[in-house]
Amino acid sequence: MPSQIPLHGLTPKSVDSVKIAKNTLSLSGLQIFIKALSVLWTFYLARRLGVASYGLWANILALVSIFGVLQGLGTLNLVVKDVSQDPGVSRKYYGASLGVYMAASILALALIIGSGWALGYSGEKIILLSVAGLSFLCSAPGLASQAILHGHGDFLLYAGIYAMGMILYMVLGGVFVESGHGVIGIFLALCIGYAAMGIVLVWKTVRKYGAPVFEGSFSQARSLVRLGFPLVLSAVLVELILRADRLLITHFRGEAAVGLYHAAFNLVYLPREIVLIPFLTAVYTPLCAHYVKDMERFHRLFEQTCVMLLLVALPIAFIVPLFGTDIIRLLYGEKFLESGKILSILIWMVPPFFLACAWQNILIMLNRTGTYLWTNFSGMAFNVALNLFLIPKWGVVGAAMSAVITQTAMMVLLFWMLRDLSLLGFLKRIHGLTGAAVLAGAFSYLLAKTFPFAGRFSWIAFACAGGALYGLLVWRFKVLHGNEMEWLKARLRFLRV
Repeated sequence: MPSQIPLHGLTPKSVDSVKIAKNTLSLSGLQIFIKALSVLWTFYLARRLGVASYGLWANILALVSIFGVLQGLGTLNLVVKDVSQDPGVSRKYYGASLGVYMAASILALALIIGSGWALGYSGEKIILLSVAGLSFLCSAPGLASQAILHGHGDFLLYAGIYAMGMILYMVLGGVFVESGHGVIGIFLALCIGYAAMGIVLVWKTVRKYGAPVFEGSFSQARSLVRLGFPLVLSAVLVELILRADRLLITHFRGEAAVGLYHAAFNLVYLPREIVLIPFLTAVYTPLCAHYVKDMERFHRLFEQTCVMLLLVALPIAFIVPLFGTDIIRLLYGEKFLESGKILSILIWMVPPFFLACAWQNILIMLNRTGTYLWTNFSGMAFNVALNLFLIPKWGVVGAAMSAVITQTAMMVLLFWMLRDLSLLGFLKRIHGLTGAAVLAGAFSYLLAKTFPFAGRFSWIAFACAGGALYGLLVWRFKVLHGNEMEWLKARLRFLRV
């Protein structure tokens, strides 16, 4: 892994913090760039398509995404773990991964079309599902390459090429929308963007780590799929937890209601894309390595991971609900104002969702795939039952409440399962972060109530003031430990390089 950060003055124990800070910061930068474009793209679609067509796009996307996790059949993290621990198996695993991803994409496409037929979708919707599902085949070679690149800690190469593919998709999608091709044009553009990304990723991976070895790849692939099968079932269940609400909203309330809900949900996903995924991507490889080599460093890094995730998630949960309607008005326009109430509820799922995702990765690393599957099945069943009860009564607000309750229940369940892995020590530290977030939220609320006529965009200043107070409280009362402060300082140091 290339390093440009001077490590002089850092203890050996803090080197991990610097490397993770580098990778997280760089990945976050790319993710922020990609997500900023994606957010602008989503706002563009909402305004150009209208509430109903935007809801149709969101509905198709929700169903397709449920089966998207079949790509790789749960082998991604297994390949990353094995390659990170033994780089010599890269070419063998690359050959196996290519076969797995292509076969899984064909399976996913067939299931998508079959599900649309089973749900009674119209011919137009089936065509949309088919075109969206073709994007899986287009992206399969690139995702197989991702597993090898991440196993070598080469996160930035994948992220950079992925960014270029997404830019191509958005440019072409805009052309198709403006030329009157609507939702189907958007999914055609997605296929083209993924195909271009896959070609470049395969070329780069072969140049850096060698061509895939297909001899014995079937046996290797079968072994990986056998281990990954519980993971892929769990991933499908996770997607059902996150997407079933939109399918049920469509059934009970129609596609316009889905459009309103998706507008809010898309914003709630921003912290996941910008913070959670880059951070967990950067930290997963060293966690795997430390688990087999140095348990003390593993426990320290695991606790630090939990603390850093809450450091970001808690102020979001306490400040954003105060300005939900203002945020929606600014980003989506007056037609979507009803999404403000949904956003103010949904945003509370961010802290439990952050921790649940991190702890589920630990179950994978510990090879507790059966436990991983059982937890996600429980979460899916609980979520669907809640949605069936709440959506008919309270519509999209009920769906938002269901999402928050489900993620909180998942977090509690996972905490109990991993209570021996430094989590009790972590639990003792929550009060400091929570207290700082509560005071920050209260401060923003008081500003908004004290100066109600300060201006249409004054809420931005009030939210930033709350965030600044939160940072000050965290620093003043030394909520973070020394190695965690080093992690933050390393990020700032990297910004100056």
